[in-house]
Amino acid sequence: MPRPKRTPKTGGRPKGAPNKKPKRATEEREAAKNALVNTARGLLDHPQIITVLRRLGKERMTEVEEMALEEALACREAARAGDVQARDQFYRYLGLALEAAKARAPYESPRLAAVAVQEQREERRKVTGASARERLLEVVLAVIAAPLH
Repeated sequence: MPRPKRTPKTGGRPKGAPNKKPKRATEEREAAKNALVNTARGLLDHPQIITVLRRLGKERMTEVEEMALEEALACREAARAGDVQARDQFYRYLGLALEAAKARAPYESPRLAAVAVQEQREERRKVTGASARERLLEVVLAVIAAPLH
């Protein structure tokens, strides 16, 4: 039974309250950001830091992917042995590598698009005259000259 009109709302979500975000997704996003920051710190120790910073975004994404895969492989054996923390790190680094690969993909391979194959038809009509105006004049004169049935 609905509540009577003009009675104040009781219970439920307060007006203007933001939607709840899934805790796990937020934690995974933070972990990926932290992994990226740690990877960037590793780049800062690089002896040719200026050369590294001047590279294209595609090249940087390749480096990030390689570093993340190295870290993931380092955690893999411990994860297989049953270490829960190592398994979580393995999946975080693997996710970071996947994100880097997805970001790099548009620069390395073109997108495929479906193209409809159409039959080539021979044009049977012959258009005479140099312009559309002349063609229209010819059609009008032909209609006028046609006998009425």
